[in-house]
Order: sequence, then C-alpha cells, then structure tokens
Amino acid sequence: MLFDYIQTFAVDRVQTNNAGTVGLRGISLYFKSKPAMTGNRSGITSPGVTIGICPCLANGDPDPTNIIAGSMMNINYTDITTSSLAQHVTNVVFPSLVFLQTGKYYGIVIKYQDPDFTIWTSVQGDKLVGTNTPSPGPSSTGDGFLFEKTNTDTFRKLSTQDLKFEVIIAKYTLSGNSTITLVPKNYEFMYYTTRSGTFIGGELVYQDTANSTGTVRSNTASFSLIGSGTTFTAASLVNNYIVITNGTDFDIRKVLEVTNSTLLFIDNKPTFNAASAAYKIPPVGKVYQTSYPQYFICLVDSTSNSTIKFATGNNIYGELSNASANISSIFDYSVDQFNPEISVTTPANFSSNIKYAFSYLSGANYIVNNSLIDTLRNDDIIEIEKYDGFIMSRSNEVTNPDYLYSNTTIKKSGYITVEFSSTGSNTNLFETPKVDSTKIDIFAFQNKINNSAINEHTNSGNAISRWISKKVSFATDRLAEDLKVYLTAYKPAGTDLKIYAKIHNSKDNQPFDDKQWTLLNAELNAGKYSSSSNTNDYIDISFGIPQYPLSNNTLSGFCTVTADSNTLSTTSDLSSSIAANSLIKIYNPGVSLNYFIRPVSSVTSSTVVLANPAPSAGGANNNVIGSGFKIDVLNPKHTAFNNYLTDNVVRYYSSSMVQYDNFDTFSIKIVMLSNSTFIVPRVQDIRAIGVSA
Repeated sequence: MLFDYIQTFAVDRVQTNNAGTVGLRGISLYFKSKPAMTGNRSGITSPGVTIGICPCLANGDPDPTNIIAGSMMNINYTDITTSSLAQHVTNVVFPSLVFLQTGKYYGIVIKYQDPDFTIWTSVQGDKLVGTNTPSPGPSSTGDGFLFEKTNTDTFRKLSTQDLKFEVIIAKYTLSGNSTITLVPKNYEFMYYTTRSGTFIGGELVYQDTANSTGTVRSNTASFSLIGSGTTFTAASLVNNYIVITNGTDFDIRKVLEVTNSTLLFIDNKPTFNAASAAYKIPPVGKVYQTSYPQYFICLVDSTSNSTIKFATGNNIYGELSNASANISSIFDYSVDQFNPEISVTTPANFSSNIKYAFSYLSGANYIVNNSLIDTLRNDDIIEIEKYDGFIMSRSNEVTNPDYLYSNTTIKKSGYITVEFSSTGSNTNLFETPKVDSTKIDIFAFQNKINNSAINEHTNSGNAISRWISKKVSFATDRLAEDLKVYLTAYKPAGTDLKIYAKIHNSKDNQPFDDKQWTLLNAELNAGKYSSSSNTNDYIDISFGIPQYPLSNNTLSGFCTVTADSNTLSTTSDLSSSIAANSLIKIYNPGVSLNYFIRPVSSVTSSTVVLANPAPSAGGANNNVIGSGFKIDVLNPKHTAFNNYLTDNVVRYYSSSMVQYDNFDTFSIKIVMLSNSTFIVPRVQDIRAIGVSA
C-alpha cells in the first residue's frame, strides 16, 4: 500500500518511568476537513482513512513495507471529526495493545481514500491558529519528522512541519498478584485399521454418526440452512459443526447462529444444492499430524463433548481429501519430557513463576493432582519424574472428567500456570508482565522404552530402546581372547541395562551381521542402583562374557563321560529330548565349575554322541570325566562363552556348529529397560576392550 504521509515519533523512556517496552493503545489525530460523503473526487461513498504503525530504519527513515502486526486500522468516514481550529480530536483505538520499545523511532502511516482529506500540521512560519504569531515549527526531537509521498512514490522529509498528533500509552495500577492458566488444546490421538485415501493437514474430519431428525435445504448461494421437521437449538448447535449430505457429496460447516427450530446460519455456503439434504451433528476435528506407517492420526480442536465424541470402531472422513479410516483405538499421549517455549515478559519490579501438572493414571481414572504441581524452567527440557504424565484425547477427557483439572470451563488433563507478583511500586506503571498468546508452544517427548529383552540375542528382539555401536575390527592377525565393557550410567530402581556383544573370528565364513548377540554378565556394581531423586547419580558398571550360554532345560537321568571319547552313556532315553546339532553342557551338579560344552552329533536310547570328543584326562580335566554328570540343553546356542578348560578363552559355535576360539571383530549393543516411561536409565559413556593373555 502506498501511504500519503508518515509521521515518525519515539516514546520517551524518562516520561514512561524508564519502561523498556510500552503498550500503544491508540493514536489521536486532528483533521481540518474531509470530502463530501458522496459525489467526491474518489467516487467512493463515505471514504475513510487507513492508518498503521511501522518501524524505522537505523537512519530514522520509516519502513512502510513492514507494518507492525495488529496496528493497521481503518477510520470510518463518520468517525472522522473535523475542526477549523484544530480543537476536535479523532481517536483511533487499536483492538489490542501494540508494543513498542521506548527510545526507538516508529512511524504513523496514513492513507487517504479520497484526496480531499486534510489534516492539521504545524508548519514553521505559519501563523498559529487564532493569532498573528508565526509558528516556530517542530520543536521536540522526540516528535520525529513528517514524510510526504512524492509523485515518484517515494517519501521526502518535511523538516519544517509535523502532524498534530498524540500517542496514547497504556498506564497501569497493580492490584494484587495475577495468574494466567494455560491448558492443552483439544487433541484426539487415534490409531486406525483400514484407510482409504490420504488425509490433508488442516482439513476438517468428522466421525460418521446417525442422521438427525428432519432434512435441510442447502443452496450454494446462501449461508442459511432451512430445516424441515428439524428441532434446531442454539445451545447444542452454535459454534459446533453440522454435516450435510445429498448422499454423494458432503460439507462440514460451523453453525454461527440459530434463529429458530427450522433456520440456522453457517460459516460457508454449501457446495451443492439439495431440497432435502440429510444432516448430522458429529464430533469434528482438524488433521494435525499423520503417520501412515504407524497407522496413526492426530486431530486438534476436537468438538467432542459428553454426548458426542469419537469412539473406537467408527469411521472418520476428511472433508477435502474424502479420505476415510476406521478408528481402532483412541489413546492418551504419554508425556515424559517437554520443552516449554512460552513468551513471558517480566519487567523490572515484577517476578514470575511458571508451574505445571499433567494427568496420571490412578486405578481406573486419570487424575490431575494439584499437590503434585511442579515448577518449570522456561525454554528448558523438563523431565516429569514424579508420575507418568499424560495429555488425554478430548474424547477421553469428557468421558471421565471428575478427577481432571477443573479451574476452567472445560476440565482438562493438564495445565501450566504463569504467576506474576510485584516486587516494587504499584503505581506509575507503563509496562506489566505479559504472556504473548501467539508464542506459546509445548514440545512433548515420549521415552520409547519397555521392559522386555526377549530375543535380543537376535537382530529383532522385543526391546524398544537400544543402541548399537559400529563394528570394530582389530589389525590383521590380532585376536582377542576376552571382552570387557565398562559403562558410566544412570540406573535407578525399576530400570535395567543389558549389554550384548557380537563377536566374529575372520576365519569364520559366516557374515558378521548374521551372528547372534551374547548377553554379557554384569560384574562390578551389578546390583547397585542410582538415586531416583538425583538424575546425576551415575554409577560405573562393568560387564564380561559369560561362562556358558543360557540353559534352556535340564535333561532327565545322568551320563558317564570317558576321556577323549565322543560318546556319553546315559541312564535315561534322551532320543526324544535332544537332537543333532544341539549344544549341551555336561556338568557335575555338585560342583559348578566341573563342566564342558559340546555340540551333539547324534542320539540313541542309551548314548549321546558328541561332535567333538570329551577332554583328555589329566589336570583340571579330570574334574569333567567320570559318572553322575547332568546334561543341560543350551539356547541360544550360537552365543559366545569363556571356556574355562582353555583358561577362559572365548569360544562360539557358528551356524554349522563349527567352534571358533578368539575373535578379531566385535560390536556392542545396549538394551535399556524400564517398567515405566518416566523413570528411565541413561548411559553417559561406554568403553569396550578386547583382552588377550
């Protein structure tokens, strides 16, 4: 927009009690004359004047291309007061405060809708109104300068004249403390099963429900819906959505006004004509986020209430995309951490305190416990450590609202309060604390963690939270006989850290990636836990390769071991309990270190034939030769163990049950477990060392 005049000004910091920022409430202007209401030069009936506020550049010149948000106003023709003596004022009041920095120049931009508007200015040398005294012209540097548009659509500075104007600055008197409460929007968190089409971000989505009684007449040229056999009521319809359909097309429209039981007005005209369209009043929301791989959709601004709400098993439809999906579940969003970004201004002589509370599950109900409200640090990651916090789907909030936060017109599953208090004088205040409603964001995080490590010896275990290191390879012909892992970690009660290692000998033709993960034994500080109240209580834990793989089951009877023999004599028939290529542990049930491990070649009713012979007699091997030994079947059978008969040199069996001692390549996996999502373990650092004798 090309403006006719721009008057620059600055708010004096001293006159506003040294305030850094002030709220501009309005502008007072003085008009000398205005054009006729009709038959004027512009041809516009009742032309008006547009004004706004713009910032100034570093050299003091105005920047009319950058109008401050909320400051553009149109002054109606009838509101413009004229005066031949510059006595009558035309006040322009902004709908909300326009915040300006003191001591910094801004410009009042003015655009006439008709060229015959004239406005009072102070011109150096002109006689003052009602006198013969010449005007000294602009005298206050704080008034800035008047800029006039030229024929080339640029502005020239008029150094000898100023507008007659006043700026209206808000001034406050404090009365007690003040609290602002923020609550989550009305979200719906859904999983779905079948889906057709692709939902569009921001489009309206409704849940299919039964048609309401009666029909409506829709017209593409009208904002009204005329009912037949209807019972429209303002209480149930105003500001809610109505869905109208002719059986093929449908529109979702917001109801703005209900005139009577058969007439209402909507926010947008229908897209189809129908003399008798069906209609329904379903729950509606806007598409906020989708994740099609996870069968997830999140809606915002849900209209769910205690009687009309989203529910499992129903279909939802997108207005623009015509996409549809069937709701499989409506869940509540777990919040374990969140980052509040709330624009809070706390000037001198004030203090602010921000607190929060979310709902948590207690028995069968979600509860917001005001006694658990906690202080937060703005623009910082906040961990919810006292409970497992949730932001509930709106459809769940309205189902069981009795225990939720109730200091609002609608009960909510969480809130943040911003408390302001005065620490100085309560008078002559030109700035007050404030929360910018356009700059309020809460970024919530979930800890993806569970308490199951089933099948983590494979590449597809049950754990949700895991970390895997890069593959580490030693130099050529450099082999390790053992592996030690050291962690510095935070491990509070209710959590666990399981460390796995994948090892490989380069002589083994099976690829490294196909190897199984070996669960390491915790050694140093194995049973020690961190303090749950001090997240910096890190402890050192060490891990090593176990003595043998896990025992899957113990076989019946006993066996006799003969030195250097592949055959074990058994007292029970094990032919149905064990098979070729099984990995077994033969051991003395009374002495835990008297054992050896071998793969099975074959089994009969009275023998087990080993793929490799039993140890030779002599020395420590005598402890694993004789009768009365038990047999355990080991599983998983391709994990590593320290073979104590070879001075604890690590051994593993390949997929073809070939044994390999030593390794020259390894990788580490950390599996993090917890029985809750809000108390989780953390690893500060990890060190792994390949050990050789």
